[in-house]
Amino acid sequence: MLAAACEGMDNVITASDGGMVVDYCRRNGINIIVRGLRGREDLEYEMTMAKNNSSYAPGVSTFFLPADEAYGNVSSSEVRRRFASGDDISDLVPAGVEALMKEYWQNE
Repeated sequence: MLAAACEGMDNVITASDGGMVVDYCRRNGINIIVRGLRGREDLEYEMTMAKNNSSYAPGVSTFFLPADEAYGNVSSSEVRRRFASGDDISDLVPAGVEALMKEYWQNE
């Protein structure tokens, strides 16, 4: 779904890895992690993760980007709930993601 959401962004690479993100960063020469924040709860959690990551992988830094206020209360749980209820989610996810969700749950 992330690949679908980033389709057309030539400077974005999506990848999946079963381990820790800092291990992936070290193996691939990546020294920056960018994390989005919806609110105070996200900040507290992400700050703890960033501190742990920097002590585990000192060369990897974390940068935070605040979400647009319109998306501050959007979570994957809320999107799934609305989708399962048959509500319109086109204002919450890119079209490619919505199509994948429909395809996945149609085959369930």
